[in-house]
Amino acid sequence: MDKLKFKTLSLDDKLLFDKYFNEYPSGISEYTFTNLYVWRNSREVEYAQYNEGLIILACFDNEKYFMPPIGFKDNKKIFTFLLDYGIKHNITHSIKRVHEKQIYSIQNMGLKITEDRNNFDYVYNTEDMAFLKGRKYSSKRNFVKKFCSEYYHRYTPYTNDCKKASLNLMKKWLNNKNINEKTLVSEYKAIEEFLNNFENLNAIGGVLCVGLEIVAFAFGEKLNKNTFVIHFEKGDFNYSGVYQTINKLFVENEIEGQYDFINREQDLGISGIRKAKLSYVPVKMIKKYNVSA
Repeated sequence: MDKLKFKTLSLDDKLLFDKYFNEYPSGISEYTFTNLYVWRNSREVEYAQYNEGLIILACFDNEKYFMPPIGFKDNKKIFTFLLDYGIKHNITHSIKRVHEKQIYSIQNMGLKITEDRNNFDYVYNTEDMAFLKGRKYSSKRNFVKKFCSEYYHRYTPYTNDCKKASLNLMKKWLNNKNINEKTLVSEYKAIEEFLNNFENLNAIGGVLCVGLEIVAFAFGEKLNKNTFVIHFEKGDFNYSGVYQTINKLFVENEIEGQYDFINREQDLGISGIRKAKLSYVPVKMIKKYNVSA
């Protein structure tokens, strides 16, 4: 068995990954070049070209794992190859974040398949997020109304002139959190990487200002032809309703009318994030699984 030649992502790989993601859209939030690139250091993301497809290797909490293979016609064959390869080369024995659609073709192979609820993606109707119509969104509308009545504010698309203020907001957000420090530092570095390379990543963003201060931002990009994925959204909790407001205004100004759905990624098993994501009433969840021999 020839050894795969893994390499770390660089901006030069963007065209290659965009090609595969366009030809083989997976639907999972992890699979955009932007997402893989900005997390490449903290997740030790590497990739190898093999036959007709791409193989991606990552690491979290000192555990290496393969991500779902891309571009292969025979799922059974490539999953068998990866699991066997990982064990023989003392890399990993698992493939993680596998979309439920890929699971259908391998479920009778005798593999261990475990549901990964903490990494299910939340998917919403874009029109719902933009206009918050109906009784189920009454509390969200009230928060937005309160914010707009209390603060002299403006929403604008993100430009690089906003980078320093956006990073300062992220630092302020970090100081008010007590989640695992390693996770927070990794997220800050991912956002910093994102902003430093914003013009090269085909992403868009929006910022919410009160006076001259940026109090919230949101960033995302196209996931597939009918779905937009939101990668980052942060706000200053000192402003009541700031999250509901940046959420609504970003979707209303940048996404509505272009995409039917919004993928807001996973909750990572954090109870507060899960409660917030469920409160927006997702129209579906994208289920993911971990697969091992």
